[in-house]
Amino acid sequence: MFKKKICCVASVNLTNYSPAALRRISKIANCALVFLPENPSVEYMEAFNEISLINVANVIHAPSDKTICSVNGSAILKDVSSKNFYIVNGEAVVLSTVSDEPVPFIVNGQIFYKDDMNIECISANGEATPVNFDYEKVKIYQERIEINADFIKHSEQGTYIICMSKIKLSEDVTDEILSEKGIHFICSSKIYCKQNVYGYVAANSQGMDKIITDAEEYKKFIIK
Repeated sequence: MFKKKICCVASVNLTNYSPAALRRISKIANCALVFLPENPSVEYMEAFNEISLINVANVIHAPSDKTICSVNGSAILKDVSSKNFYIVNGEAVVLSTVSDEPVPFIVNGQIFYKDDMNIECISANGEATPVNFDYEKVKIYQERIEINADFIKHSEQGTYIICMSKIKLSEDVTDEILSEKGIHFICSSKIYCKQNVYGYVAANSQGMDKIITDAEEYKKFIIK
């Protein structure tokens, strides 16, 4: 009997497979996540254990009543529900939920969510960061952005700037104007700024890889 191989995919959902269907799979390789039923039968597990698993990060038993939702790249998630099982392969900002029950997430990357949300992080190969922000004062950008003093001047007090890429603060941005407005940054990559605002940015930022103040790197980084 010909057996198939499943290789180099983010996740494999086997929750609806029968033992006979499992026996047609010889190998699962280079996969971050494999989903199995929450209460599999003995025959099911015997068939699954015959599959060769190579470089599989996690095997999760998922409730049969939940829909598996994959999020790849960067995304803004609204109205997430406990009826679903979310897999984030990249970065995501969760803006709202529609249920009081825990919303399950598997994070292979990074997510940010409001700290009063009932988010259940089942597994994290990265970070799941609760943040205390006001939705009405959030500015979200998926591409790299440059922020100047005029932008900050016209922002609301306590604004959160969320960027799924890189942020550059213009040379006219000062520690005083940032402090006056109480700006906060959430960035999934690097923040480029001048040395005079490094302290403020470091104290009021989350998620970034690194804060860049080197003059040459700062000059070379151009928003296109």
